[in-house]
Order: sequence, then structure tokens, then C-alpha cells
Amino acid sequence: MNKTKQALLVAGGVVSIGAAGLGLSATTSALSDTSSSSDPMSSLIDKLVSKFNLKKSDVQAVFDEAREAHDKDMKTERLTALKKALSNGKITQAQYDHIVAAWEKIDALHDNDKTDANREKIHKKMEALRKWMEAQNITMSDLGLPARGPRGDRGEHMDS
Repeated sequence: MNKTKQALLVAGGVVSIGAAGLGLSATTSALSDTSSSSDPMSSLIDKLVSKFNLKKSDVQAVFDEAREAHDKDMKTERLTALKKALSNGKITQAQYDHIVAAWEKIDALHDNDKTDANREKIHKKMEALRKWMEAQNITMSDLGLPARGPRGDRGEHMDS
């Protein structure tokens, strides 16, 4: 296996492990990141490029593919859990519709703009959803989803 392929496989493994550790999504971790970088992984990408003498565009492509796959998996998991909560009677159709609509708005913001101003908009929408769920007496565990803290840890802040 040539050096480029080996390094890209290493980078892909690092991305996969990092994505699994992030938990909820890059959204919540980005909210607590005060840097102005549009890609929180840029320093890791730069280190891999330098260490393995790779083209930055190749490494960036591996990271982008892994991030897109992770985001898709999270959205699928969330929608599946919401459908199950609806079918199990844990939430009503109106609650399901509200939650899905709120997440669609959050996802659209997340996908379109990585600026600090946009991160603040995402944070406000997520906080509004959390408060609405609290008022509706809905917990993350009701939805079959793990409660996560602000950086993706398994804290209980969404269920408190």
C-alpha cells in the first residue's frame, strides 16, 4: 500500500473515532468553540498533511466524507427514534411534527453557514427546542435518544 493511501486510511480512522466521540453532532461542539475557524478539524488536517506529506485537498475530502456520513447517520437515528416514540405513544403527532420541524431548521442552519453568528442562531434554536420539550414534559430518554451535554458528553442536561 502506498504512503498516500496508508495516510488517508489513518486519517479516515482518526475522523471516524473523532466523530463517534463527538456524540450529538458537530453542532453542539461548534457552539462551545469560540474560534473563528470554519472547520474545527483544520489543525488536525494540517498536521496530517505535514506529517505524511499529503495533499491537503485529499485529506480534507476524507474528513468531509466522514463528517457527512456521520451527520446522515445521526439524522437517521434521530428520525427513527422520533418515529418510535410516536408509535409507542410517548409523544403526540403534533409534538412529533414540532420536533421534526425544529430539527430541520437547526440542520439547515448547521449545513449552510459555519460563522460564529450562525452558531449563536443554532444555539438559540436548540435552547428553544429544549425549553419547549421541557414544557411538554418530554425528555430525551422519552424519545429513545441519549441525553448529551454541551460537548456531546453523556450528561443529563437535556433530561433535567
